[in-house]
Amino acid sequence: MATAAERTSIIGLVVGMVGAAPGATILAELEAIFDSGVSLAEMAEAIANNPAFNGDSGLYPAFLPNAIFATNFVTDLIGDEVSAANLTLAIDAVTGLLNAGETRGAVMFAAINAVAGVATTDPDFGAAAAALLNKTEVAEYYSVTVAQSGATVADLVAVLAGVDSTAASVTTANAAIDTEIAANADLADLIANLDAAEAAKTAFLTAEATTEVAIGTAVAAADLAIDGVVAGYDAATDNVKAALLADAQTANATTLAGANTALAGAVGATAGTASVTGLVSAISTFEATITARDAAIEAAALADVDQTEAEGAYDVLNGDAVGTTVLGAGGTLAGLIVASGTTLALAAGVTEVTDPGVTALLAAAIANQGAIAAATAARTAAEDALAQVENLDPNVARDAELLNVEAGMTFVTPATAGAPTLAEMAAERAALEAGVAQLDADVTALSFDTDEATTELAHAALTTAAVAAGFISAGAKTDMDAAFDAGANGDQADVDASAVASNAVLAADNGVIDFEALVTVYEGVGHPLIDADDVSAALAETLLALAADTAAAAVAAANLAIATLAGLVDDKAEAEANVDALADLQDVIDDAEAAFAGAGFAVPVLLDSAVKAATVADDVFIEDGINSQIISFGASGDDVLFIGGGLTLNSDTTAGDEGDNAVLEVWVTASGSNTIITIEETVFGSEAAAVPETFQITLTGVAVADVVLSADGVVSLA
Repeated sequence: MATAAERTSIIGLVVGMVGAAPGATILAELEAIFDSGVSLAEMAEAIANNPAFNGDSGLYPAFLPNAIFATNFVTDLIGDEVSAANLTLAIDAVTGLLNAGETRGAVMFAAINAVAGVATTDPDFGAAAAALLNKTEVAEYYSVTVAQSGATVADLVAVLAGVDSTAASVTTANAAIDTEIAANADLADLIANLDAAEAAKTAFLTAEATTEVAIGTAVAAADLAIDGVVAGYDAATDNVKAALLADAQTANATTLAGANTALAGAVGATAGTASVTGLVSAISTFEATITARDAAIEAAALADVDQTEAEGAYDVLNGDAVGTTVLGAGGTLAGLIVASGTTLALAAGVTEVTDPGVTALLAAAIANQGAIAAATAARTAAEDALAQVENLDPNVARDAELLNVEAGMTFVTPATAGAPTLAEMAAERAALEAGVAQLDADVTALSFDTDEATTELAHAALTTAAVAAGFISAGAKTDMDAAFDAGANGDQADVDASAVASNAVLAADNGVIDFEALVTVYEGVGHPLIDADDVSAALAETLLALAADTAAAAVAAANLAIATLAGLVDDKAEAEANVDALADLQDVIDDAEAAFAGAGFAVPVLLDSAVKAATVADDVFIEDGINSQIISFGASGDDVLFIGGGLTLNSDTTAGDEGDNAVLEVWVTASGSNTIITIEETVFGSEAAAVPETFQITLTGVAVADVVLSADGVVSLA
């Protein structure tokens, strides 16, 4: 919603362009337009293009030449407060802008702002500025303070009649407004205005989900919260608070810059630069897997507890001691729950009827096995992620073993010498496996060729090629040849038997096994990840990664400090905005209550309890839908009771009798020396079957003959 200052600017725009107060109704419409995102400049254009403004019978018809328009507008704006020379100067300036192509709305907006911006002490245009300010003040009093809306444009123009650059003119105009209100005051309107003002306040508090008390303490609470991160803030003056806040924000920015520099240094131009490509990403992945692992382990522990509880519940339902039923490691129990493919199922013949609680036990077992599997997978993922970090950031021992792994690589050349990656190791392994498999197939496919010697030479040719390719070692070749040559190899059956013997040697001694041995040694010098390890513990042996992780944590902490302070500052700004908004709404309520005094009434009293008493003033009572009693009504002042319009008086002398089923009714009846006013809550509510849907207000000591009920629902005494 528009602030008080923005609302004043809207009023000033209307005063400057139209020479009138907007009135409460039009002002509310303009505020809604402003709240929708329309600027004051755009609003000025819209007013200038409104037919009521620029139509043939409007204030400034569009057909007027620029010079005449400028003369009329500027004269209306400042004519009575400046010299003839200065008036001419201003008219010429506006005419020039219009002739240069500026729109009338834009020129009027600029002119109004120019006058409003002049110091009231200026010898040339100060009086004009004072007059515009005074007219805006009177228009605001009329439109906001006393919330009046004129019936015609002439009424709104008349509000500013006689207002000039003098303070006395403001006093006179406001007094005239008050007099007019008092003369035309209608009790129902006064009550409606007060109801609307109070409803607006209630709606605001509801929308903000808060209370007046909470709003009243929110700013102090916000200051105290900021003091938690900016020492001395709470007790400081406003100027010092601003300085402390600026210093804290600068310090936070400096800390963040330093942390980012440290992070860049940890993964940038340091020893091992060539081997840390992707290290930051690998660390981030590892951190995520540790988080996922910990969550999975916790979930598995909870699932195990759920299974234990299900086991106990099953025991109780089947009359056994708790602890009797304990599922096995795989979630099975003979005769009760069995494995079924990749899941679990009830054993044959087991149902909820035969074994109460078994369905819940089965569900808990399945959930537990799933959680165990998830935790295992999460552990593996964390181990794999750590291996990736360790591969990118090797310590001395791992660095030496990486060189050995590289030396054992035949088919893949590492992109970084001395630092084969896990992906490159996997590619090497795949190539070796393919080569060994092909050698196995080739040996199996050997055919008897002419004689034993020729056939054995064919086998030797295969193993020689395999050694050259790197699939087997020279020693493995010797052993394979020896195993093959040991056979008779005199026919195909002999050759097939010899091939089996040769491939048995191959299966036990090949390049895959040799390479895996190197990788295993390399992996053996890595950190053995355990469940208790956090990120820092796991990275303790990867110094560069640990430094990067530490620096990243510092960056995260710096960003958190910045975000925390910004959030606290936003909270305070919101608290201050709520204080201002509530004050504005309360001002409207105060003004609505003041209007009663201007009309000669006391502030209304809501009949929200069983008994209320009139004072010596002219009291106004308002029904609240409950049974109530007013003591001393009309005894000292001209008191009135407002029960609202839309009620039809039923003249029956017995309350609730002879009801009309088409209208809401009210009965005014005697009860001893008192008058009872009975009001229907619903149409024909007096005849409700169970309990009459009515409520009553008792005027103690008031004769029914003295009571007068007006058409608009005002009860008074004759």
